[in-house]
Amino acid sequence: MEVSRRARGFTIIEIITVIALIAILAAMLFPVFARSRERARAVQCANNLFEIGLALQMYAEDWGGRYPPQEDNLAPIARRMGEVDSLRCPSAMYSGLAKKDLARVAKAKRKEYMNMGRRSDRPPSYGEQWTPVIADGVLLGSDYYYHAGLTNEANGEAVLAAEREASHSNGGHVLYASGRVKLLPEAEWKKAIPAGAQRREGDYAPEQESGGMRSGRGGRMRGGGMGRGGQR
Repeated sequence: MEVSRRARGFTIIEIITVIALIAILAAMLFPVFARSRERARAVQCANNLFEIGLALQMYAEDWGGRYPPQEDNLAPIARRMGEVDSLRCPSAMYSGLAKKDLARVAKAKRKEYMNMGRRSDRPPSYGEQWTPVIADGVLLGSDYYYHAGLTNEANGEAVLAAEREASHSNGGHVLYASGRVKLLPEAEWKKAIPAGAQRREGDYAPEQESGGMRSGRGGRMRGGGMGRGGQR
């Protein structure tokens, strides 16, 4: 004799238990994923500085061992590199043109915007403040600071370039004249870059400070080309 039984569903207690377990697992895994993403960004940032170092070496080979002469102006090698991403740290909290740079661009007689793989003297449709630009021969909007006055025979421990923010685990990357790139704690990183070149909240427009439209972490649309060519 067969006895029919009604299918038994989940009780409220069982459902709550499953949801709690999922929440606990998510809380454990999300920080791991976040750390993994940040490690990848840090590697990309270090690679950017390494590429900048190679471009500076190539420039020096063409100019009698001398690097570009103007402090904090990577325009000569930006034209050689041609890639916007190599001038942007993916972990930068503030990226693009600072307010003072926007004013400088507005007054410039010649502008070379680094747009989406095309040459243009006009800003892209997604916003001028997010676009590195060469204004009257000076590169503005790069996430990396350049120290001029060195040659390819300089002391290998001399700082050649550094990122403008301590963006990675309270530290920042530095490029040495030897070509080595190192992540320094914030206290040491500050010694590698002038205080006036370090990025601060008040330097940027509100939409840039909010972090909602960043070119790095926020997934902001980024270009890959170079503006009009010029003298190297």
